[in-house]
Amino acid sequence: MNSIRRTSCIYLILAIILLLTGSCLPIASATSNENTDLSDYTWINEDGEIFVLPEPARIGLTHSPGSPPSVRMQTDFMPSEITPSSVIGTDGRYEITNTSTYPHSAIAFLTLYFPGSTTYATGFFVRSNIILTAAHNITNHEAGELTMMTIQPGGPNSMLLSTTITRSRIYVPAQWNNVNADYDYAIIVLPSYEVGNLAGSLSLSVPSNSQLSGLPITIKGFPYDKLRGTMWGHSGTINSYTTYRFWHNVDTYSGQSGSPVMLSNNTVIGIDTYGFVPGDNITYNSSTRITTAILDMIQYLYETGIDGLP
Repeated sequence: MNSIRRTSCIYLILAIILLLTGSCLPIASATSNENTDLSDYTWINEDGEIFVLPEPARIGLTHSPGSPPSVRMQTDFMPSEITPSSVIGTDGRYEITNTSTYPHSAIAFLTLYFPGSTTYATGFFVRSNIILTAAHNITNHEAGELTMMTIQPGGPNSMLLSTTITRSRIYVPAQWNNVNADYDYAIIVLPSYEVGNLAGSLSLSVPSNSQLSGLPITIKGFPYDKLRGTMWGHSGTINSYTTYRFWHNVDTYSGQSGSPVMLSNNTVIGIDTYGFVPGDNITYNSSTRITTAILDMIQYLYETGIDGLP
């Protein structure tokens, strides 16, 4: 695998395909429903290569189990078009200090190295070698090409093993294109299982629409306005939703993009991504929903193994 690359210029490839094929996908005979499925199952890796999840792998998962740590070891600069998450009214966030223990150990502080700048974000383990985060953390056009990242489960203050990598597989949805908030998520596949085995991984779930309205949730991550690398959380409820996103009254801040949106049993149903714009009529933060397409892709990558990744 090559050095980590920002997915720059990859959408030019899609544009060329559009021009040559006259269709929005590289399958001309797809029906309208098939086009929708292919859009959700079409990904681009860090080399700019397009990958469509094979039909047999599209099994429609609605739940993905997490895993506690196998061994207990004692030892968002953001693009200008991205609105940071926001504190709504009185700041109700609280600091989490037991970050070496599960499930907090599965929430990772990401240090992202770009040419001339270093930025920070949040991600979380969903398998021992797979991290889920927001796409805008990774594909940062203003900062240039992502060259290296440091992953610290539980943050710098935890007693867990961290790792710095220059080689990894990164997948973003083809429809993200740096602007589509419905597809603001990225899958990072690490070159080893060691760190994730020690940190543990969080379970994922796809609630139905009828379950979302008023659903209590908690978001935990690493905000910019607090001491760097400290984990903070807050709870609230979901106010409204669409097919790919939901809006809530949980206090968050820039740097928490990519944080897990969790239920009371620590199951993740979303990825924290956006805040409201001051002056808007809507004063709710928003998150990207976990979908069956995300679960199927994670399952496929995990079962394929590190050496066989597309």
